[in-house]
Parts: sequence; C-alpha cells; structure tokens
Amino acid sequence: TQSLFPSFQLAVFPLPGASWTATRLLAGYMLLYDDQGVSLVYGELHAIATTPQVLQHMRDACKVQVVHLAVDTNTCVSERVGIDCSCFSLGDHHFSTRTCAEKMLWLRAISNVKVKLRHLAATPSPTELRFYRSAVREQINSLPPTGEPDPMPPLLPRRRSNLSQLPRAGPGLSALPIMSQTQPSPKPDSGSGIGSG
Repeated sequence: TQSLFPSFQLAVFPLPGASWTATRLLAGYMLLYDDQGVSLVYGELHAIATTPQVLQHMRDACKVQVVHLAVDTNTCVSERVGIDCSCFSLGDHHFSTRTCAEKMLWLRAISNVKVKLRHLAATPSPTELRFYRSAVREQINSLPPTGEPDPMPPLLPRRRSNLSQLPRAGPGLSALPIMSQTQPSPKPDSGSGIGSG
C-alpha cells in the first residue's frame, strides 16, 4: 500500500496564505475508495463546533477540493478488521492510510471531535487550537517510522475520467471476452495413473 503514497509527513498546522486551513487539526495523504476505483487524496480534519469537517483535496496545497464530509454525532466511523489493516470508513466513504498506526490516529482525532460535538463545545479559540494541535503532534511523533519510499511521484494519481467515458460494445467496437470461447476445455484423466487397474 505504501508504494501508492508520495513521501510526506502528517501535518497539524494551517498553510500560510490559505485561510480555509485555519481550523485544521490533522492532515495527510490517504486513499479514497469510490465507484471510480481508488484515488490518492489529501485529507484534512477541521475543528468547527457546528459542523466539523473532513476535506479531501487533490494535493497538499489544498487548492482543489474533491470531497467534503461534514461530521456530526451520528456520523458512523468504523475501522476494518485485519492484520495490520489501514482501512477505515467515515459515513459512506472508505479510506486507507499508509499504516495501521496512522489509521488509529485519524480515528482517535475524529472520535475526539465527535465527543466535543456531543458535549456542545464551542468553536475552539486560537489558544485551544494550539493545545489540540500540540496533542496531535505529540501522537504523530510517537508513530513508528513508515519506511518512507524513495522520492518519486505517487503511483496512484487522482483519476479524471469516469466509467461512463470508457468504450462500450457497439458499432465498430466489440467487448473484450473474458476467456476465449474457442479454447478447448481440459480432458479428464484417462485413468492411467494411480488407482487404475
């Protein structure tokens, strides 16, 4: 899975000159599974009292938003069970992080935001945001190393096409067969082996 990610560090601080990242608590690349397949996106968790958000962007510059998820007390958050599994779900959206430890960090941060919502906490002040970010940063620093891949572009860029643009069978086009229909089926053993005679 890690080969699908670029080299990056999880972030907690807003981007200079990008006011829409001012309430960021946690950000980093993850894989998004949807009806078009798997895409690499840059996710951000924001702390807003009325509607905390998880935003998904094309890149870490956060200029092109591709998914916006509002989080409330009823938003279902679940993890997938498996050995060293890094997959989790938020509402109807399915994600994967680089490692199981990163997944647990995202789940914990989202859970903490939901607790604040449940207790009707006010929008955090800049001072409170600093404390929250410091706590998240401490957890990031305690994560095991990810085994950073060699610096190279990610193997899984964001798709721009959708399934409706793929060629279909029609005039001048033919659907590719799954298996050749002229291929002979294997013949049963004639009985010359073990157990014959």
